[in-house]
Amino acid sequence: MRKIVFLYLFVAGTFVLSSCTSNLEQVETTDLDRETVFADSAYTARFLSQIYTDIGYDVKPNRYKTEFLGWVTQHGGLQTACDEAAYKVVTDVTNDVMFATGTINPVNAKEDDVWKIAYVNIRRANVFMKYVDGSPLTESIKRQYKAEARFLRAWYYAMLLRHYGGVPLIGDNIYEVDDEMKTSRNTYADCVEYIVSECKQAARDLPNKFRGINTGRATAGACNGLISRVRLYEASKLFNGSKFGQSAGFPIELIGHPEYNKERWKTAVDAALDVIRMNTFAIYSNHICNDETDRKGSPEPGWGFYAIFHNNDFYKVPDAGNGVTYPDGTYCEMLFEYRPVASSNEREALFGAPSCGGNGNGGYVYHDLV
Repeated sequence: MRKIVFLYLFVAGTFVLSSCTSNLEQVETTDLDRETVFADSAYTARFLSQIYTDIGYDVKPNRYKTEFLGWVTQHGGLQTACDEAAYKVVTDVTNDVMFATGTINPVNAKEDDVWKIAYVNIRRANVFMKYVDGSPLTESIKRQYKAEARFLRAWYYAMLLRHYGGVPLIGDNIYEVDDEMKTSRNTYADCVEYIVSECKQAARDLPNKFRGINTGRATAGACNGLISRVRLYEASKLFNGSKFGQSAGFPIELIGHPEYNKERWKTAVDAALDVIRMNTFAIYSNHICNDETDRKGSPEPGWGFYAIFHNNDFYKVPDAGNGVTYPDGTYCEMLFEYRPVASSNEREALFGAPSCGGNGNGGYVYHDLV
């Protein structure tokens, strides 16, 4: 059992995700229609970049906000909606407070949340994959971009799956305003298999890892990592033989597998091994060389995790000074980035105690989360 746990810790530890780098920044344009976008290679690339902008939405530490007369107040994220942190007591009522107090329901749930954001981007991915072939991009770039869009579609479905269980799978359909949409939910098992299948297909046309200006884009490593994560959740008690909602007569097959199957743990282990055996990702342990007297950098387990929280360290490339280099530095831990490294004290302000300069908006974290 300990070996299995360490397997998962390796994959979970290497699946450090942050948002896209400069080449994937959101670009605002006006007076564009579908024909114009896909007739221009730059616009086509930017359309794909737009699908990346929300990939970290569900785990933003300040996901829940309130707005009054133009003033936006930040609150916590999923950490304050569950038992990882105590929410900040304020007069505003937000989704995290309603989750934590058990008062959330379809009437008071924030409309502009995961459901809307995920399906908007799933539709964008469908539009992109349908029309990119008509763009002036090279065939190799079209193939790569379509694979990225396919992965991103699977990513948003995985986001939905974590929040709602089985959701409607709409395939490649692009619904217009007057179209009759599919509203029936697929089972949890259907959604898992769809995500896994889509990731496997996307991985065939993507490199294990991007470097340089393309860092942050979807890769085969990201595809395998998402499969591993989904399979791990599927094997867990929450979804593997889940009885949640049974007393209310809720269809269990929508929120998990009705029957427990220990072989799902074997499937999860194999998915984790698929990532490890790529020999592309590793726990980075050589700290950054600080001056000329420390050219080699001392092995320091956990350094990569530390450096991710420190912008100046994270983006440095260490040089051993003896012919040995570390071309990716702490990037060797990254399977996919969905949130940029904070360039200021964002995390400290959100999570730090008020006595240490924190504002409490990220909640008052419990010891386990610390």
